[in-house]
Amino acid sequence: MGNAVPVILVADDDDGIRNLVAVFLESGGYKVFKACDGCEALVLWKRHRMEIDLLITDIEMPGMSGIELIDQLKRSNAGIPMLIISGSSATVDACDLIGVNGPIPVLAKPFDLRALSQIVAALIQAAPHRASAVS
Repeated sequence: MGNAVPVILVADDDDGIRNLVAVFLESGGYKVFKACDGCEALVLWKRHRMEIDLLITDIEMPGMSGIELIDQLKRSNAGIPMLIISGSSATVDACDLIGVNGPIPVLAKPFDLRALSQIVAALIQAAPHRASAVS
């Protein structure tokens, strides 16, 4: 991790969930970029890619879905850990979602904020060195 303060990109089309996750993570000492869909998340990624340590994304969003966002980041050799938060287990089960450390973890909505905190901490702790992320 290259940052003193870990930076997380949160993409979710539900304003309430996106803001809740952001406020919770910020209260835990993280810096958070928020995106309302995959397209906005991709723009933020391109602008701040050397800062971002973790992506948290919903699967079903208008425009670019979370799966498409994950594919775009993998194609750009992002090399960051990812976490899916989704209320649609059927969509997640049907996908082959492999990240930098194996299968991308899924946190089903509604989720417990303590569980989110534990998963985020574990993913950031296990993240490969950020210097390897190039496109």
